[in-house]
Amino acid sequence: EDLSKAYRLVHDIFLQTGFLKHETSGLRMRHFEASSETATFIAEKNGSVVGVLSVVSDSPDLGLPSDVAFKPELDTLRARGLRLCELTNQAVAEEYRKSAVPTELMRCAVAHGMLSGFDEGVAAVSPSQDGC
Repeated sequence: EDLSKAYRLVHDIFLQTGFLKHETSGLRMRHFEASSETATFIAEKNGSVVGVLSVVSDSPDLGLPSDVAFKPELDTLRARGLRLCELTNQAVAEEYRKSAVPTELMRCAVAHGMLSGFDEGVAAVSPSQDGC
């Protein structure tokens, strides 16, 4: 239920910023979100999801979300034998964007990456996502 609420928040915020088109499910669900190798961190306030951030583990089968735009650069890192992850789905409800929520979500994601043994974490940021 928490993941459903989280991916609904991502959908709604990314829709508002024009980053994606409306999905009939109302959720931002890609094959990365369905992977057991993806860790999703959720911030809640009074039972409502107010923030989310996911860490996607690189794999030979799925790769990373940023392969769409940065595959040559990511392949260079992979060729060096680095274990990669990508921080994605960062979405925070507007009223919590200037609170500790974004920082704490990032701290959780970075701690997870370190404990999981990733060598590098990457993130792609779209200018259209200002404040998200």
